[in-house]
Amino acid sequence: MNIIKPLIQGNIKALNNFYYKAFTIFLLDSTKSISAFINKYNGSFSRASTITVKDHEGIYKTVSNNIPAFYGGREETNLIKHSMDISASGWAPDSGVTITGTDTFLADSAADRIIRSVTTKANHLYIISAVISVNSGNLGKYRFFHGDSASGQYSSIFTVSRNSKRYAAVCLGKSGGGDVSFGFQDMNTSSWVPVKLTSWKVIDVSGSLVQAPSDNIIITTTDQITKWFNTISINHVYDGIVRESVCGNYPKGGVAIGDSQTDNVQSYSLIVNAAIDATCSNEGISGNRLVDMDSRFIADADPANKSFVIIQGGVNDIIAASSDPNTAMQSAMSSMVNKCTSNNAEPIIINISPWKDSTNWSSEKQGWTETYNTWLTSYCSINTIKLINVYTALASENDSEKLANDYDSGDNIHWSYSADIVIGDLVCDYLRLTATKRNEDKLSNTIGLACWPSSINRVSAAEYRDFTHANWTKTNGSITSGDVTLIDGSVVANKNTFTATSNNATIIKSSYFSIIGTHACGFFIKRKSGTGAIALTLNNGGTWTNVTSEITSTAWHLVQIYATTMNPRIGIRLAVSGDAVYLDWAQLVKGDRYVSIHPIKGGETLAEQTFVGANATSMPKLIKDKQGYIITQLQLLPENYSLQKAEIINNGEDISYIAQGTNSISSDDGTNNLVYSNSIVGLSKVASYWWDTYKQLSVNGNSVSQGDYDQSFGNSNLKIGTKHNGIITLLEFGAGRKTTQAEMENKTT
Repeated sequence: MNIIKPLIQGNIKALNNFYYKAFTIFLLDSTKSISAFINKYNGSFSRASTITVKDHEGIYKTVSNNIPAFYGGREETNLIKHSMDISASGWAPDSGVTITGTDTFLADSAADRIIRSVTTKANHLYIISAVISVNSGNLGKYRFFHGDSASGQYSSIFTVSRNSKRYAAVCLGKSGGGDVSFGFQDMNTSSWVPVKLTSWKVIDVSGSLVQAPSDNIIITTTDQITKWFNTISINHVYDGIVRESVCGNYPKGGVAIGDSQTDNVQSYSLIVNAAIDATCSNEGISGNRLVDMDSRFIADADPANKSFVIIQGGVNDIIAASSDPNTAMQSAMSSMVNKCTSNNAEPIIINISPWKDSTNWSSEKQGWTETYNTWLTSYCSINTIKLINVYTALASENDSEKLANDYDSGDNIHWSYSADIVIGDLVCDYLRLTATKRNEDKLSNTIGLACWPSSINRVSAAEYRDFTHANWTKTNGSITSGDVTLIDGSVVANKNTFTATSNNATIIKSSYFSIIGTHACGFFIKRKSGTGAIALTLNNGGTWTNVTSEITSTAWHLVQIYATTMNPRIGIRLAVSGDAVYLDWAQLVKGDRYVSIHPIKGGETLAEQTFVGANATSMPKLIKDKQGYIITQLQLLPENYSLQKAEIINNGEDISYIAQGTNSISSDDGTNNLVYSNSIVGLSKVASYWWDTYKQLSVNGNSVSQGDYDQSFGNSNLKIGTKHNGIITLLEFGAGRKTTQAEMENKTT
């Protein structure tokens, strides 16, 4: 089950003991997924303030009012306007070009183009991309145009597909800054054909570690648009085509073993190799039969040192045979699969593609081909092995026994490059799916909806990032000169480096007048030099808390403390003369033990957000009183502590919530409150489920004793993550499903 695409995975059904199980999964990891959720169930999202969130590269980005923000996500701003309509004003086709509808380009002479100007910055790196396809005719000799770019006028020529795919190229902005003419150019000298051009994007990726475009659509008209997306699968560009990379958990890489279909310079294995974070080697040998591959399998495929093995072949066995070779073929394939599984390598099998009208084909051999493919389908199903069905994927629409023209290299049997692209993408789709399953519980790959209770930063707008301000008193130290790259990537001179000129240097802010109570302060700190102790205070140095172990010289860290005090004065102390630290984004909050992990601008309020997943009318589609379950993947940030009562799932009553000041998940039906104490630790999967007169909670594979259930939850809007300080990454609704503790423990493991 692919929980990345589609973002709404609805009504997934599996036959188990003749009982159909239906559930719906939502990944809360992008504006795309949130929009899909609320559109499907008439929900809404609102937040009456901006929010600042750490992105996938550790840079803090500010997200506008009423736009969902995603901790660990990727922000993209599409700089090109009218991204879905090349007939709109601002797009400039050459004089002979015909534009049909909103997306079809037809050249009339060599090098005809269509362009649109985008203002760029000097020395900034940009990605231009578009979804392109050609229904018939020339597939080659096309390129992106980027006139006045400092890196040249155009990209390399590429070949497009019959199917819509996103293509991309990289260029620099204009030297000195200014407009670059982004667009598309047909370099064919004759026989021009209509080209579909849509979903244009121009993205500034300067300073980003990930310099490949996402395949998400950002629709623009008259304005540039910013959206957030997940990055569980980081994209890459191979041969001009944008693809999702296969993330993690293939540390040994893979290998493709096969015949001449694998042993070629444009093999599908190259596409797989580009997508994984290891290596997929190629061990194809032209003319090989399955029995030949089996004999060399351990030596060449080396399954003991591979995470997966792609096995392709079979047609040469049939070509060489004078009688039905299926017994030997099936034995050889079974033998190779057993060698994979006994060495903990995952087999991925490619069946025989159509080959009618090629040399050596006959109706008898066609029968043997179908017998083998039918057996292979059954064998893979029984043994839970992934089968890449190229017989169907590459077949002609007019004759299923023949290769489609686009997938035929010219001899009716060998694959064209377009076929290799299809096969490589099918393999990558599967690898991406399984890698995601394996990685979904790892925080390093987690992107979630950013949540936080309402809070105010009591440090003023003039003071919170400017440590030269008069309200910051320096003793035995000073703010020294130099540029500092702050947490949001901005570069500021001479305001953010604190250097000790004597031991116990301090920088302390003037008082915030407040009655006695809980207060918390926090600073983003990065060490510049030295190794001495660093401490924070909330009471003008009356008490110092050592935070040295939390600070490094390689990255910014949010360091914070809390205390019961009145009229707090926050500050920092460097114990050793000559030590220096970079400082950014001072925060002081009243009434809470932690400052916001989504740093609040000085003097501003971070508003509580309201995420209604479904209105009261649609809510019963997801939650049924008789029985059901909801699984939530979430994390408390920071330090597994809920600042306020976090209503994780609420429809008028708390199907799941975390009590204030705890990390305990609870379920309250209005009559009975079931508590699973101290259960939320790190990234956690929580199942709340109910049936008959009982309800139960399971977390990370363990459960509390079942409690009583009054057979009714609420009947209001379905709210998600209200007052939760942390992230929520996944929701799974088993509406009307009767489940078991064993199943829920398995699902939350």
